[in-house]
Amino acid sequence: MHIIHEQVKTDAALPMRFDIYTTQGELVPMHWHNSLEIIYILEGSMDVTVKDHITKLWAEDFMIINSREIHGTHCGNSTKVFLLQFPYHFLKKHIPEYDFIRFQDFSGQFSFPGENSLKPIFDQMSGLFADTGTEGRLRLTSLLYGLLAELVSGYMIRLSKNDKVKSDKNFNRLSSLMDYVEHHYTEALSIGDAAGLLHLEEAYFCRFFKKYMGQTFLEYVNSVRLRHIYDDMMRTDLTLMELLDKHGFHNYKVFSKMFKDVYGMTPRQKRSEWNKQP
Repeated sequence: MHIIHEQVKTDAALPMRFDIYTTQGELVPMHWHNSLEIIYILEGSMDVTVKDHITKLWAEDFMIINSREIHGTHCGNSTKVFLLQFPYHFLKKHIPEYDFIRFQDFSGQFSFPGENSLKPIFDQMSGLFADTGTEGRLRLTSLLYGLLAELVSGYMIRLSKNDKVKSDKNFNRLSSLMDYVEHHYTEALSIGDAAGLLHLEEAYFCRFFKKYMGQTFLEYVNSVRLRHIYDDMMRTDLTLMELLDKHGFHNYKVFSKMFKDVYGMTPRQKRSEWNKQP
């Protein structure tokens, strides 16, 4: 089951999570984790939302997502993704001032200063992904530390105390609300409920949420419902109406449009496509 606070699991032989996977139109609603994440597109495309900005990544584009930075992703059809996640405790150990730094979230085809130094490391790491031998894992670990050194030398910026306090305040508000939605998304949730939870006036809450989440509160709730419905569609034989009722999505017209916008086909077509896979 998808959770808003992603628990990042590391490779037993590596101090990080390293994965290469192919996905078909996957939607991951806004979420956060303590790890630093790097997304590098090998094939296809991905939309990455951070705050109210959507960045389109194509093959050989990458994006840095900082610890506790709320973000969401939506892949195009048949997208191959290179994913790195550096656990917080690893970063804190090697960068003692880590709580007061951020890495610039540059994206694009390596046209910014310093970015060309990262692409060869990504490419070498991806070439070692399937190598589970001792030598391969040692080479991969060496590249990992080299990558971290490049990030520190070319991408690191320091936060002032005021910026840190403001960032923490906004994050604490949103993360508490996201946790609440994850546990109550099957219920009827209103803007008034959400604003009251944060002790904010409704109009201010709407502006605040849209600024830091890139969507309205109800759009966010529906995206969480949609992800749960999609997961159950692929794993169970429940009918679509049973799934909508189970996950609190009671407006079929809104659901149908949202599903087609995200996955490029109807729920029936998507389920049929999934069932045909070997």
